[in-house]
Amino acid sequence: MHQAQIERLEAQVISHRLAWDFFLSLKSPALPSPSCGSCTPRRDLALSQKECEQLTGHLRRSEKEAAALRADAAPRVAASCLKCAQEAAFSAGAPATAHGQFVDRLAKWPKMFISMKIAGMGKAGTQPETCTQGPAELNPTFLSYLFWSTELQINKNKAGTPFTRGHARCVCAAARARLFSACLSAGQEVEKLSSELVGCRQRLEAVQRDGGQWRAEALSLAEQLASAQRQLHLTRCAFASTLASLSWACLFVCAAVGELDGLLSSQDSLIKKLTEECRTLGATLEELTGNKRREVERLTAANRHLRGALNKTTARCSDMEKQCVQHGRVHRSMKNRLQQLDRHCQSSARQVCELLAKHNHVTMQGGDFGVFHFFSLSKM
Repeated sequence: MHQAQIERLEAQVISHRLAWDFFLSLKSPALPSPSCGSCTPRRDLALSQKECEQLTGHLRRSEKEAAALRADAAPRVAASCLKCAQEAAFSAGAPATAHGQFVDRLAKWPKMFISMKIAGMGKAGTQPETCTQGPAELNPTFLSYLFWSTELQINKNKAGTPFTRGHARCVCAAARARLFSACLSAGQEVEKLSSELVGCRQRLEAVQRDGGQWRAEALSLAEQLASAQRQLHLTRCAFASTLASLSWACLFVCAAVGELDGLLSSQDSLIKKLTEECRTLGATLEELTGNKRREVERLTAANRHLRGALNKTTARCSDMEKQCVQHGRVHRSMKNRLQQLDRHCQSSARQVCELLAKHNHVTMQGGDFGVFHFFSLSKM
């Protein structure tokens, strides 16, 4: 995502780092030879290119993972992503990478220095003009190479004229001043670009963390998808079994419907027969109800007659009960009278017996005449 921006920043950091190394080598007491100076930048450049390639490869992998996670998840575009896309589109319009151009210039500089040295063997006056052609337009590395070549020419041409030597020293002093100012600005730029690189690395770490989160979310989504697929398989199996059971149920229902149709037809014929029978039974029932109604009327009349007779009989019964009560009362009074008469008869009989006993006693004393007389009296 941040590939173009990081490549541009890496190229600037490499160029300013090389310039700073050259400036430190110039400040040291022993100046290195141009061959050694050219080897050190190339080695640093190779290391920087290797690190840059590693970072770009890591960034590309992170971008691929983030793109895959975005394709799996809902599409979303953040403000930072839009900014990075704009910067990438702007940097894509540039002709080539900065560090590639820098490598090409570093490859061309030794040939240029050799040609300058060959051309300036006997021309001391033209060398300063060649060295001072547009120094402000070049970077500090080129100025350092110019300074080294000038120092070499000064060491070789010590026997030259004092005017040429002094002029070369002035040019070297001016180049040294320009190099010092350029190196200071390069140091500031290096610090600025280092801070930007730190920010880019922090953004890269944030992107990596987001990628980890997206990976975890992708794993969870994959698990959910697997569970959903299992559930879908189970649902399909259940649906297939349900369809089979429904087909069997449909066949059974069709058979049952056929049977029910036969039963309904037979029931319809039976219902027709029953309706005809009901009509005949209704007619007979009407006749029976008429007969029964007439019978009920006759019975009601007989009931009324019987009720009148019953009322009369109950009245007679009540009268007879009253008479019976009166007869009972008379019977009780007669019974009481008979009991009284019985008691009177018993008392009279006892009296008669007593009289007879007395009479017998008297007669026994008086003789047989008395007995005969008694029998005659008793017969009478």
